[in-house]
Amino acid sequence: MLSPRIVIFDLDGTLVEFPKHYLFTELERILPLVQVSVPERHVIEHHFSDFDFFGFAEPDLQQHVTNTFWHHFNWEQFPPSQLFSFTHSILNKLKQNNISSAIATARCCPHQELITDVEKTGILGFFNYIELRKEQTEDWKDKRPQIERILHASSCDPKDAIMVGDIPADIESAKLCGLGGSVAVLSGGIKEEVLKSYQPDFIIPDVSFLEKLIRSL
Repeated sequence: MLSPRIVIFDLDGTLVEFPKHYLFTELERILPLVQVSVPERHVIEHHFSDFDFFGFAEPDLQQHVTNTFWHHFNWEQFPPSQLFSFTHSILNKLKQNNISSAIATARCCPHQELITDVEKTGILGFFNYIELRKEQTEDWKDKRPQIERILHASSCDPKDAIMVGDIPADIESAKLCGLGGSVAVLSGGIKEEVLKSYQPDFIIPDVSFLEKLIRSL
């Protein structure tokens, strides 16, 4: 069982639906810029679920493809967040039990733009802290800067915080920050066996199952 003072959530694929088809469309748009053949959608989907999104590219090109993709990724057209049906209930339970909630996302956009997007889902009031990537050059798979800013702002001991996310990077970042727990969710589309290989403390179908993991709920 977990007894956190604060729950740090990833956003896309965890609290809101991940618009993976937009990601796929962007990939198809950007790949010609590096003269790499565009794979069929089912191949893209396969690599996405394996958390090996650029695995279709030749090994010596993968880093270049990765860098080019995130450099040209169009965040301005990123689809508005669509709330999972179960998200509001678990956030409300955390609030009722005096457990703070925060968001640590890999999105890179103006802070107010993210605030506006979250506000439209109706859940903004549940969050004490919202942190995103400051620059496109920051590693999107490393959530440590966001987590550390949340811990500092909340004056929370890392052991009193847990991270909940849908990708291996969320698990790794939680461990590197010394958090009291890491919870992987399957709602983002990453295969369970892939998440399991990163050894999170728990794997659950979606955030509604936190009710069974947190002692006070």
